[in-house]
Amino acid sequence: MDLEILFRDEQIIAVNKPSGWDVHRNEFNRHRPIVLQALRNQINKEVHPVHRLDGGTSGVLLFATEKEVLKFLNEQFQARETHKTYHCISRGYAKDVVCQEPLRVHENMVDAETEIKCLSKIELPWPNEKFTQSRYSYLEITPRTGRYHQIRRHLRHLGWPIVGDSKHGDGTHNQLWRDKMDISRLLLHASRLTITHPSGVPLSIEAPLPPEMQKALEIVGWSAT
Repeated sequence: MDLEILFRDEQIIAVNKPSGWDVHRNEFNRHRPIVLQALRNQINKEVHPVHRLDGGTSGVLLFATEKEVLKFLNEQFQARETHKTYHCISRGYAKDVVCQEPLRVHENMVDAETEIKCLSKIELPWPNEKFTQSRYSYLEITPRTGRYHQIRRHLRHLGWPIVGDSKHGDGTHNQLWRDKMDISRLLLHASRLTITHPSGVPLSIEAPLPPEMQKALEIVGWSAT
């Protein structure tokens, strides 16, 4: 399977990472597809990942073709000069809020900030453990910091876990989506990444919603924007 290339020039390349793919190989994912190796094989060129996405998350993933470009882009991410936009489907009726709950990284508590915008809400006739109906929200997420599992952990903290999140989510609702929608993946997608290109020009790269999320939005009657 070839990766969908969203942007490519001599210095950078961005792909639409599929859910279920990992960026790097490690001891825990020996049987999962690896984006880095697949992209190198696909374009027959050495590339270097600039940032990461969780294995279950789909969307914009950026690579540099040279070490100097990698350093330039890494500095942007470290200085929080990039802008990331995600979309997800969560349990419950969410609202517009900025979550600033600190998160534990290794042994330390670190600052973390996530802006959440609720685009749509719906109540579906799906009984769960507590109610005869089930409520869900379609969210636009802007992380202002880049901590480990930040979006997933902040939404869990707020009581709006992402559908399909096996680690930080709600197992009852994950099962409902498997049974009712035949959807089992994490419904979190990196929709847009805005950076300063090595040439100095602002660049915004967008990834279309994956088929599972498009299907879900169509079934419940939500708009994709």
